[in-house]
Amino acid sequence: MKIKDLQTLVQAIGDPGPWGDAVPGGKKGEFKRIATGWLRGLVSDMQKADYKISFNPDGSAVSGEATLRGPKLYVQISANGIGLLYRRATATVAAEKAGNLWMPADFLSNEPTPDLRKRLEG
Repeated sequence: MKIKDLQTLVQAIGDPGPWGDAVPGGKKGEFKRIATGWLRGLVSDMQKADYKISFNPDGSAVSGEATLRGPKLYVQISANGIGLLYRRATATVAAEKAGNLWMPADFLSNEPTPDLRKRLEG
């Protein structure tokens, strides 16, 4: 992932919009490309079957959100002004239903790697 893309992603977190449609080259299209690419970087090739990445574009006034869902971790990136939302699975609660945890937006300037995913998983 290019440093410029990481910087664009961090800057997008505080952008109030409007965002338009999720078309390639457009503001929301670029957010989708970079955010889903960052999430793909968290998952190693061996684990891709266990993790699903999706993008919900929602309306033109918002950024939409990129989401990674897996057995141990749920991660969501949107331009909500807060940062990276993630949830960790526990012995009794699935990741998707666990409580919200937050990393500041500048956390997204880290290169996404499976090792970074392990840190998020705890």
